[in-house]
Amino acid sequence: MSALPQPAVVRHHSASIAPLVASYMVASSTLLVANKWALELFPYRNLLMGTQFLASFFVVYMLGPVLGRVETGMPPPTPLSPI
Repeated sequence: MSALPQPAVVRHHSASIAPLVASYMVASSTLLVANKWALELFPYRNLLMGTQFLASFFVVYMLGPVLGRVETGMPPPTPLSPI
């Protein structure tokens, strides 16, 4: 009976994770300020949030499969055929 192969152990070092954490912090704080300004200029909170969600969905749906980085579970978009 042969032994089952052991999975490779991936070790993350703090030097490789620190730039990711710092980038996330910068992106989060920038979005916080941008949303605060957007709410001051555009007082309809629900409409603003819905627009942001739809924009995020379309970016992930359209660019995810194209870039091959995100699996949406949906087929890639096909070009529209002329009528």
